[in-house]
Amino acid sequence: MAVDRVASSSAAEQAFAQRVSENQQLRAAEREEKAAAPREPEEDTSRPVVNAEGQTTGTVINVTA
Repeated sequence: MAVDRVASSSAAEQAFAQRVSENQQLRAAEREEKAAAPREPEEDTSRPVVNAEGQTTGTVINVTA
């Protein structure tokens, strides 16, 4: 059985280049989708909270309890 020397396959190189290109396009589309998605507003922690009994909470911290 004769064994011939094999040079790098241009078909394999083309398939690899195509996969790389598809991955780059997919990542770009994901970045665009993420940028276009509406962002949720961050919670404002400086605003006091009113509990079920109508008492304002979150304004005083008791350090001697």
